[in-house]
Amino acid sequence: MNSIGLALDIYKKVVFENVPFSLAIKNEWKNKNVEAPQRNEVSALVGCALRHYLIFEYRISELKIDFSNKEKLCIMLVLANNLFIKKFDNSDILGFINENFSSSDKQEAALNLIQSLNDPNLLIPDSIDRNSKEYLSLRYNTPTWIVKMLQKHYGYKFAYKTLRANSKPSINSCRVNSSIISKDDFNFNLVDEFGNNIMMRLLKNKI
Repeated sequence: MNSIGLALDIYKKVVFENVPFSLAIKNEWKNKNVEAPQRNEVSALVGCALRHYLIFEYRISELKIDFSNKEKLCIMLVLANNLFIKKFDNSDILGFINENFSSSDKQEAALNLIQSLNDPNLLIPDSIDRNSKEYLSLRYNTPTWIVKMLQKHYGYKFAYKTLRANSKPSINSCRVNSSIISKDDFNFNLVDEFGNNIMMRLLKNKI
């Protein structure tokens, strides 16, 4: 199965069936015997589309076209690829659109939107106030009610810093019980079946 089609299957499970992302991709790898290189590009594409779900949904809704839920997800995946991942070329994209849209009018509308949004900086329209709750919601992919709650209780500055921090990847960490083993001994003895130091690889020597 091609990577974009596989990404769509995973994306549908996460969005429509509320399957956790990690479980959805794990099940898909197992059921379809997906090899490592394809796993990387599929998980990157789906992850990117999820991280930009709210702004993609907003831009699609502006068209006032009755896209099916599946067609909306297709547009989101293509936007994620074209704006950020840049893995799949035009022939892949056109084939994907042709395969999954119910009419030529919807195909044309989708392609026009995709072509018009050719810069990540153009995703959020200028008409949205940069100091508004809606902007923070779209910029950091967070429901408006959470933004309102944070701002109400802690103020704009704290809400902004919190949302910005939440948008960054978490850092791996490890706490060692030094009354049982020293940090150096723990790091030295933790090796995989090939003799490679796991902690050095995962934490980049920061324990």
